[in-house]
Amino acid sequence: MSISDTVTATFSSKARCKPVKRNKLVPRWYWAMVSAESFCSTSFDYLILGGGTAGLVLAASLSEDPDVVVGVLEAGEHINEMPEISVPGMMGQALGNPKVDWAFSTVEQQAVLNRKIFSPRGKGVGGTSAINFLVYQRASEEDYNAIESLGNPYWNWKDTFLKYLMKVETYVPPTDPKIAKDPHIGYTTDYHGSSGPVKASFSAWFNDLHAKFMDTLVNMGVPINRDTGNGRNIGASVGPISVDPSTMTRSHAATAYYTPNSHRTNLVLLTGAHVTKILLDTPSGEPVVATGVEFLKDSQKFSVRAKVEIILAAGAFQTPQILELSGIGKTDIFLSEKTFVRTIWFLQSAAPIKSNSVTEDHLTLPFIHEVPEGSETFDSLRDPAFLEQQSTLYKNERKGLLAGSITAYGYLPSEKLFDSDGLTALQNQMLQDTTLTASPSLSKQSVLIKKWFPDPNQAQIEVLQFPFFLSFGPLPERREGKVYHSIMIIGLHPLSRGSVHISSADPLFGDHEKSAVSNEDLSDDEIRDWCRSRVISIFHPIGTAAMMPKEDGGVVDSSLKVYGTKNLRVVDASVIPLEMSTHPQAAVYAIAEKASDIIKTARAR
Repeated sequence: MSISDTVTATFSSKARCKPVKRNKLVPRWYWAMVSAESFCSTSFDYLILGGGTAGLVLAASLSEDPDVVVGVLEAGEHINEMPEISVPGMMGQALGNPKVDWAFSTVEQQAVLNRKIFSPRGKGVGGTSAINFLVYQRASEEDYNAIESLGNPYWNWKDTFLKYLMKVETYVPPTDPKIAKDPHIGYTTDYHGSSGPVKASFSAWFNDLHAKFMDTLVNMGVPINRDTGNGRNIGASVGPISVDPSTMTRSHAATAYYTPNSHRTNLVLLTGAHVTKILLDTPSGEPVVATGVEFLKDSQKFSVRAKVEIILAAGAFQTPQILELSGIGKTDIFLSEKTFVRTIWFLQSAAPIKSNSVTEDHLTLPFIHEVPEGSETFDSLRDPAFLEQQSTLYKNERKGLLAGSITAYGYLPSEKLFDSDGLTALQNQMLQDTTLTASPSLSKQSVLIKKWFPDPNQAQIEVLQFPFFLSFGPLPERREGKVYHSIMIIGLHPLSRGSVHISSADPLFGDHEKSAVSNEDLSDDEIRDWCRSRVISIFHPIGTAAMMPKEDGGVVDSSLKVYGTKNLRVVDASVIPLEMSTHPQAAVYAIAEKASDIIKTARAR
């Protein structure tokens, strides 16, 4: 389904919301999630659109003041008990499940042989933090400083990101002596939090090839980095994961921010509520005022008002969708021959592009290897008897494969991948690339990316070991009874840019039984085509409502307020203007924590 086609119908009437009197005999937690009628009869100060990674941080923080009433609209449901979410060793198995994943796909991509690329996004309370692969890492200091250099004062490593990254987390070093002595694990108290809502810990199980993978990186000249959270992420490391070690279950936005605060009567969550439009008032000569929201619940249309602010936290794909359907964009957006959305506020941009919704993503090329008999990977859990054994071990002792996760990472600069001639050739090729010279903002990004490329302190590639058969994209068929490792090669600072248009997936791939071809028999063009036939997303979309100056094509300013509006902000991954050399989960939490302080400060004035 196209993202622009998700909400196009015209509805005949709005449902009337009747006031609902609160029964004081009803437990307080009951009122945290209510009916649509009672929700839209509530007098809200703030409405948060999206109960995901960023939205729940905002909800918990803003509702700390008992005099402030916060409403959260979430299109998905609140699923408390789902092993595919809570059990670390089942990470990734929720992807594609329509209960918890929107399971978007791109339109056909010419550069990858006209394939559609699977792009999952979390659907439900907790958002993508509830269904991702648990990776909880940080970028380099330069990546965070780049956000400031693109026109956002104080959005840098020292003033903002380190402070809020520490606030978010409770960092728990490994207690298992065998794991604690791993030479790739370290802990620096100056860079990590000890009392935050999100638990950051380490896998309780290391796969058979973990040590060999790490040794291979070291033999390549990649240094050991025992703590990549200090602003220097180059090296071979064991990365933290978002798992609560006391229960050995996933720590995500719902468990960390919503559940502990769901008893608050001034924090109201409505699930199954699909936002269709932000209601805007356009007084002559004044900034646009966001007055309320229209949403669908059980196929019925409702509207609800906000007295102070509306905060859009629907994620990198659905935030631009909601903005455009609400009339905020560059031009009239036609959805079909018979329906269109009239743009009532034009986002000014010097960029010669069709939309301010410019997106980036990390792409990866997976290599899948069958491992010898006797090795254990998560594929071993396909054996019913072994799964039962491991389930019992996890249930009783919180150990074994089901308590495990991804453990081995390598962040490599260009010099570890190319010789001097190769570096020079690639730099010359980058200079000829016109993708990032099409607008002022893209030109500024181009300067940074080209500066970083030869920098030995800036990671350009992540090498990541998945101890299982990674089954996304056009990959070979897994052979029954065999176990696998997947090695992911991830480009961290892409030159390509796109816009958000979602369609159904249609992956292509040939027969797994075809024999491999020797490298000596392949031309450069054949190797390129092979890569293009298998490259997939690693699911890190950002930038579709970028925080940049308006003249550079930005959608929000450095206070995360949509340009030209008085009280509409965006707080999610869509505001990140440039891909960073890491997985974005921790950064999104930090952005939401800072946004909460910005909003509180504005209210106090």
